[in-house]
Amino acid sequence: MNSHLSLSLEKGLEELIAKTIMVAVEIGLIKPEELKRVVVDSTVMPKAIAHPTDSKLLETSREKLVEVAKGNGITLKQTFEREGKYLTHKASRYAHAKQYRRMRKVIKR
Repeated sequence: MNSHLSLSLEKGLEELIAKTIMVAVEIGLIKPEELKRVVVDSTVMPKAIAHPTDSKLLETSREKLVEVAKGNGITLKQTFEREGKYLTHKASRYAHAKQYRRMRKVIKR
């Protein structure tokens, strides 16, 4: 990002915050005395985000394909719902045990 764009963005954000504070004071949400001292909490918490794995992505795509087929009136002989869930769990167990060849074989299936 070039410096000119960065400065204009900063200026715009400052203006937006200033307007927000002025409106809050006018409405009565904030008293002007409360703006003399500002407390900033900069605590950073890591989020518990589960990253997608190959087996999870494959299972999700299988589910979506089944939904699309049903939505278009296509009757499927098999949906592999039970087997898909079973294989997903099996692949995660193999990955945890660092048995990657077995895991890849299950994911292929």
